This record gives sequence, structure tokens and C-alpha cells, in this order.
Amino acid sequence: MLAAHRVTVHTHDRTIFAGVDLALRPGRRIGLVGPNGSGKSTLLRVLAGDLTPDEGQVVGQPGIRVGWQDQQPPSGQLTVDTVLREAAGSLGQASARLDKLHQELATLDLTEVEVLTRRLETLAAAQDDFDAAGGWDALARHDEVRSRLQVGTDSGIAANRRLGSLSGGQLARVMLAALLLREPNVMLLDEPTNHLDLDGRRWLAAYLEHFPGAVLVASHDREFLDRAATDIVELTDVTTELVSYPGVGWTGYQIEKAARAERLRATLEVQDKFRRRISESIATAKQRAASHEAMNARNPGARRIARMLARKALTHERRLQRQLMSSDWAVAPPNRHELRLTQHGGRVATRVIRIRGLPVTAGERSLYAANLTFTTQDRIWVTGANGVGKSALLRALRPHLPDAAYLDQVDAPFPSDLTAFEVLRRAVPAYADETESTLTAYGMTETDWTRPARLLSVGQARRLRLAILLHTPSALVVLDEPTNHLDAETVEQLERALEARAGGVIAVTHDERFAARLELRVRWDVTGAGVMCMPPQNTVGG
Repeated sequence: MLAAHRVTVHTHDRTIFAGVDLALRPGRRIGLVGPNGSGKSTLLRVLAGDLTPDEGQVVGQPGIRVGWQDQQPPSGQLTVDTVLREAAGSLGQASARLDKLHQELATLDLTEVEVLTRRLETLAAAQDDFDAAGGWDALARHDEVRSRLQVGTDSGIAANRRLGSLSGGQLARVMLAALLLREPNVMLLDEPTNHLDLDGRRWLAAYLEHFPGAVLVASHDREFLDRAATDIVELTDVTTELVSYPGVGWTGYQIEKAARAERLRATLEVQDKFRRRISESIATAKQRAASHEAMNARNPGARRIARMLARKALTHERRLQRQLMSSDWAVAPPNRHELRLTQHGGRVATRVIRIRGLPVTAGERSLYAANLTFTTQDRIWVTGANGVGKSALLRALRPHLPDAAYLDQVDAPFPSDLTAFEVLRRAVPAYADETESTLTAYGMTETDWTRPARLLSVGQARRLRLAILLHTPSALVVLDEPTNHLDAETVEQLERALEARAGGVIAVTHDERFAARLELRVRWDVTGAGVMCMPPQNTVGG
């Protein structure tokens, strides 16, 4: 349906990817993974036709409809309902016309037979148009999309809201709903689960599982990829190529990647032995040549032997250089820096916290009152649908937990004049070389940490805040969607760091594997009526 042939994209200072071949076919749902900055969004833009590659081409079947989630949203003056109706195309128009005719018919004088007859004929034609556009079955599918993504509904993002009034997360959900309503042949999705609640993530995975077209989805959501993906492809920071893992989801990809890494380790070991053997042979030949020439300077026969030994050394050197330059010569991946943390010094005392009638608000709107009892050693999973007030609950708790370390879902901007180095050093005082080492461990180069922090990418800014969080001694950490905007490898490093950390955790997250890994066994389920506190569970599940 849609294919990239030998596609290459450069920036001013590097090659993002080179010679990429990728075919999107009906029934194939490909998960696109890789570190932040490896080029996943760029590849989606190329396939969507939004970016022209420097080399290669993208070819699609005639009449193909490509849906791209990351396309620029329309005017902020449009309402949610307008965007969704336009996305629904002829079905949206036919449905709106049918609704309008039914309303007009209800106001007609039934004694005016001629007028009534004309209106009924118009209504019948409108019904035919509606049926031709998919009819009630298609409308039911569209209503399900709205309901599951909570857009254009009374309980979610209201239909009359203007796009300009929406948060980034709300706008992302509206644009995802619009893409699904267009019912394209090919879907190109960029982190579609970032702003979905647990039920929304599961529903989207099931929707894609039954989608008859082709899907390419860039995602770090491991559970989602296991449920939705038929194949995995990876862009890495080791090579500029696209690495394919056919026939697997996230778990299978991890197993196969580990097996390939072990094979690479064995290959590197053989290569190293070969390189050392050849290098020793070269050194020996050079030494023998030099010795023969020095000891037999006036002996022509000895000089011939010396030249022969020198040629042998040169031959070995050229052979080694050819091997090192060969595409068959395996390259060791760069060392991965592990996220580090600062443990709370000394023994951490456990405090019991009892809160009654805690007012939870969103702006000036009162949501509910919370009654909570927990300790600073508890590991708590805060769940609930989008918009019920999970983030608002964490904000309301803040005055009661003055010593906790926080990671908010929506971060305040960094001071405009401070570099990333200065931001971290002010938050976590340390020697300069220690601060630089920490920033390196969190995936930043000297170029990154010496420029203003406000210019960091979303992922880099998130990692900088993680560095501050994990290096702030505290008996309790409070996390609001901590895995958003992180690649899967960084998420797993964060999990290991928090696992090793003494103390409690309160986390709002829709990432089931994150909750399971950290053993968030106490559950606070937030609804419109308040917080339901569930006792510790042996396992964490949805």
C-alpha cells in the first residue's frame, strides 16, 4: 500500500537514517521504536509526504488514503464538533443533514400535505445519502471512537470547545479521534497513547488489531505494542539503518534483540582475537625486518629478506585495514549510561498521614473531597479516567507532603537565562564534574547542557527533571505520568532506579508495566465522586 525505498534524510550535521526500506501492507501493524532523537517522527513525516527525503522515494498505491496523527491541527477557532464532523466526511455531512431535516419535520403542520410530501421526499434522499456513506453501522463506529477517546462528549472534551482552548493532551486526543473517523487505508501514529487513560489505551490496541489497513506506530508503550503490533522496526543511535524484527511485539522484540546482542558479543570477541593476532604478526614482521637490516647492513641477501619481511608486514596491515573498513566488520554499540539516584541518607522514618475532607479543585471548579490514610513508605498507584482529577489530587496533596520530591505531568518552563547545567546544579548542588557526569548519564551532550534549558527537546527536558528528582533526597516521590515523552530504554532505566530507591511512591500512570515493576500495590481509583482507596494487592493489574 505504501513503501519507502532507500530513503535517506540528513540534517546540517548528521545523517538521521540512510537507505531505509519499509513496506506497509494491509494487516501489518508495525511498532516503530528507538531512542529519543533517533528519527522516528522524521520517518513518519517522510511517509506522510510532509518531508521530502534527501535520497530515495516513497511510493503509494493510487487512491490510497494516508492518515497521519501528527499533522498540524486546524484553526484554533474551530470547535471540536466541527473538526470531528469534517473528519467523518460524507457520513458526517449526511448525518448532520438528516438530523436537521428530522428537526424541521417535527415543526411542520401535518395538514399541509404538499409541503409534507416534498419534505418526506427530501428526507428519503437524505436517508439514501446517509446509507451510502455507511449508515447506522458507520455512525455507531464513530460514536464509539468519540466515547472511548472522550472527545465531543458530555463526560469528556465538550463538543462546543474551541481547539484554541484545549491543552496539548486534549488536542492530541481530538486529532487522534479525527484520524480514526477518516478511516484511512494507512495510519501513521506518533505516540498515540501518551494522553490516553488505561481503558483508552486498551481500546485503541483492540481497534488497531481489527483494522484492515496498514499501521506504523511510533511508541514506547510496551503493553500497547505487545497487544497491537505484528512487527517491530527499530531506529538506533548505533547505525543509520532501520533494523527489522518481524513477527513479534514488544516482548518478542526484547528477546530477539538480546539474542542478537549475544551473537554480536561473540562476533566482537572473534574479531578482537583476529585483530590482535594480525597486529602481533605485523609487529613481529616489522621487528624482524628491522633486525635483519640492522645486523646485515652490507649483506644484499639479508637486505632482500628484510624487504620481504617488510612487505609481509605491509600486506598484513592492508588486510587488517580492509577488514576494519568492511561492512561485514561488526561495530560495538556505545556504552549505555544508567540513570543514577541519590539515596536518602540514614534511616528513613515512616510517617502515617491521615487527611480528611481534602478539597480537590480544577481552577475554581470543585471536583470532590478526598479522605486518605497512607504512609510515606507506601507504593500507591493512582488510576482513573482522563479528566476526573488525578493530577488535581496530587496538587492538593502538596502542602501535606512538604518533603516529597515531585515530577509533574505538565512542567513549568525553565528560567529563560539558565543552561541545563545551571538548572541541575542549582537544584542539586555538586562539583562541576559531577554535574557534567550526571547530565551525560541522562543522555545529554556538552552541546545540550551548555545551551539554554528552554531550548531542550521535550524528551531532554523530561530527562533533566528526572535527574533533579532522582538526585533529591526524599522519603517519598510523587510522579504524574512519569513515562510520557521518554523512550522505552529510559523508562526501563527509571524503573530500575526507582526499584532500588528506599521510600514510598505515589504515581499517576497509565503504564501498566511501570506500575507492576514498581509494585504499586495500593490503589487509589479516582472517580467523579472522589477517591476509592483499595488495600494492597498481591499483583498489580488494570
